[in-house]
Amino acid sequence: MADRKADAIWKKYNSKIKLTNIVFFVVYFALVIVFFLLNFGWAILLLLAGLFFGLIKVNGFWWRKYIANILLEDIDAELYREVVEVGGLEAKSPLLAMESRFFVGNVEGAISFGEDLLKIEAFAKKNAHFTLLLLAEYNFIIGDDAALASVCKRFCELPQNNSKKYRLQLSRIENYEMFLAGDYEALNRPVGKKRKDPLYKLIMSYREGRIALARGDKEKARAIFSETAVTGEKTVVGKMSVSIINALDSGSDHCEPVVLFPNESVNAEVMHDNFSVVRKQPFGVSFV
Repeated sequence: MADRKADAIWKKYNSKIKLTNIVFFVVYFALVIVFFLLNFGWAILLLLAGLFFGLIKVNGFWWRKYIANILLEDIDAELYREVVEVGGLEAKSPLLAMESRFFVGNVEGAISFGEDLLKIEAFAKKNAHFTLLLLAEYNFIIGDDAALASVCKRFCELPQNNSKKYRLQLSRIENYEMFLAGDYEALNRPVGKKRKDPLYKLIMSYREGRIALARGDKEKARAIFSETAVTGEKTVVGKMSVSIINALDSGSDHCEPVVLFPNESVNAEVMHDNFSVVRKQPFGVSFV
């Protein structure tokens, strides 16, 4: 049933993309002919740039509406993962391959895949900072503070730059470092544009639970994780919430990371060879 639903979603999304592309090319060539006849040849390049920008915007709208919102709005990582597989989207974005694995609960597969990607020079050259930021978020969610500290250290050892994107990423890493140092409220320090989608709110609530747990307020933590366990039941966040509640009920301070598919392995280098280009990723719904 899930496969059929994922297939239907992908077909609808794909049909919208194809229709948009057809309309774009028809409009473009029609206007080129008109401009040529009016001796406005100089305007053709501007027209191409404008229409191409519009095409990217419209295709992005379809991506968000039909694919990304499965995770962002519906918080259904299982269906999101199904659509990624049905559409063969992993071959288009390595970070999407990593992201969809993690959210559905394949923690081990996602983290090891990310580490393998960082070993590929062509990928790491353009994506190392962001990939390490994702790994930091993943290790925070599963409660592996030692791995989180290691990832933050590796991020800070990379070459720095003055871009806005890098500064935002660095600020998030610094928040994690302050959390590890005992400044728990650092996780709530605003960085970048505030999001309002349900997935983001779920993760913010989960962070509040981690803060309460770190402070020793187990009752508050239990109350928060009881809510995130229900809201995020189809995501790794919900599954980790259940693990933490079970650990609290048993009197333990330790809970094992959720690994639903420990036998699923991916050869990042082989997959990387199939990517058409190594560039800024157009896909994904990154929550960091």
